Amino acid sequence: MLKPGFFFALGTILSRVVGLVRESVIAATFGAGFHLDAFLVANRIPNLMRELVAEGAFGSSFTKIFAQIYNQSQEKATQFYQFTFSCALASGLLLSAIGIYMAPQLVHLIVKNESAGAEFIKSCTFLVRVLFPFITIMMLVALSQGALYGRNKFFLSAASPIALSLGYILGATWLGDIFEQLLSPSFDFEYADRRLFSLAIGVLLGGMGSLLLQTASINRVLNLQHLQVWKCFSKFRSEIKQLCLLMGPMVLASSAGQINVMVNTYFATSLEHGAVSWLNLSFRLVQLPVGVFAVGAAAVLLPQLSVTYQSSDKSKTQHLLYRTSRTMIWTLIPCACFLYLSATEVIMLIYKYGVFSLTDVRYTAECLQAYAIGLLGYGLVKVWTVPYYAHNHTQGAMVISIVGIAINYALNSILVTRYGAWGLALTSSTLLFWQALMLGGGLCLLKVPMSWNRLIKDIFLTFTCAAFAFALHTWIKSLSYWKPIEQTHRILLAIQVCILGLSVMIPFILAAQVFLNFKIFEFKRKI
Repeated sequence: MLKPGFFFALGTILSRVVGLVRESVIAATFGAGFHLDAFLVANRIPNLMRELVAEGAFGSSFTKIFAQIYNQSQEKATQFYQFTFSCALASGLLLSAIGIYMAPQLVHLIVKNESAGAEFIKSCTFLVRVLFPFITIMMLVALSQGALYGRNKFFLSAASPIALSLGYILGATWLGDIFEQLLSPSFDFEYADRRLFSLAIGVLLGGMGSLLLQTASINRVLNLQHLQVWKCFSKFRSEIKQLCLLMGPMVLASSAGQINVMVNTYFATSLEHGAVSWLNLSFRLVQLPVGVFAVGAAAVLLPQLSVTYQSSDKSKTQHLLYRTSRTMIWTLIPCACFLYLSATEVIMLIYKYGVFSLTDVRYTAECLQAYAIGLLGYGLVKVWTVPYYAHNHTQGAMVISIVGIAINYALNSILVTRYGAWGLALTSSTLLFWQALMLGGGLCLLKVPMSWNRLIKDIFLTFTCAAFAFALHTWIKSLSYWKPIEQTHRILLAIQVCILGLSVMIPFILAAQVFLNFKIFEFKRKI
């Protein structure tokens, strides 16, 4: 798994770095307030569908079935992809039409009317109608990604969101200037800010660019040819039935994270303007390590586990699951430690430009610290959902997700009035750990092989390293001579935390290998 995992991580790192530039440009242009909150609320619904189709039920189910068909016949797999692509296009257009028509009702589901105000709701409704065709684009992107994953082609799929981020940047800058000159002054009052409208158009253009990159790549891999789609219904009836059966329970299982984000948005709209932006901007930073490590590992793991499940190779299943889970532990806990300790410096370094104020920095950093606490749970949920796909045990993951959504709503209703945006972020972190524990327990009940004893040792060692790094970091910050100038302080403190983490982790790793006979690094050389 190392080679495809590396290429996926490389492509994801590039796309996430450009994504941070995108968020910085948007924050500097709009600030954390009424206008950015309206766009983020409106964009929640397409993002929910994006999570569902790109990283959730639809894309993952298609990857599993496509990989199995491709092992039997390349020609049949190519025809299955083209047939499903046509069906997804028709379904996406129908769904977009329904969403545009029902935009007011959808906005009322995620906005507290009595708190947000009529003008805010009107702006959100208009932007939802502009953004809803994005769902069709992302459904087609998900299919192309699934086919590429099934062929162990990961780099371009992981890097294609760069085009989407460039669309955001284009919409916030160049297109914003054009629309501000072309649209009439009454446009702001009746619908939404003209720059928000240009940003929404930029999102659609970026999605189209990502789709073009994906389809060009899949054409080289599969050598697509002309296909009469209507003649394939009977040929792929069993595969489509299997796809729907896999998707049904996993719709809630895989999209629970985004549903919980929408629940958080609903409660955040009852707070002051800017709360939605603070939560969104901090959550983007948490998604950086999750996208690089957890999403990449899950994407590579799914086709591998699907094949091992067919061959009933329990030892290989155990090896794959343990190594992937261990990778999450040894990468995400240091990342969580770094984000928590240097939250303010990271927020200032990335977002403190333009109209983004110091008050916004403070509240965004608090939300980032709360989200960082649940980073490991987030990654394990991504990875431990995969065996439920591969082993066709989707009902358990669905039940856990439904219960999690209910717990999230109850905790948010209790904490939002007392702790505000920070309480909403902390609820999300707590829920992610709970979901990870439930998924792990479900794997035990389903007798999916996993080296739990060794995994607990990994968790103990990494948390011990994090505790020492936290103590060292607190001590150094308290020293009187550690007072560099503000701009340099942001970068120096971030580098310092990384160095401290390595200086603490390396001795512990060596001690564990020598005294506990616990092999952190295992290499096998072929002779």
